[in-house]
Amino acid sequence: MCKLLIGTVHTSIEAYAKWSFFNADFGPRRGQKVVHDIRTGSGLVQFQAVSYARNNPVRVMQSYGVSHYMLVP
Repeated sequence: MCKLLIGTVHTSIEAYAKWSFFNADFGPRRGQKVVHDIRTGSGLVQFQAVSYARNNPVRVMQSYGVSHYMLVP
């Protein structure tokens, strides 16, 4: 089982560089997904997601992360 801490940060009309963290557990099957709702507000949003090692006193990044601009209705 793969256990990660997912960190997301978004900048929008409602928040500037607001961080959210949640746990993600993946089993042995391929194609599993984790769904987590994040309220960004409407309009232009910059959204970034990064995975970290869980149960570690220091946040060690497990991925470089991905960042996107999107329009939210």
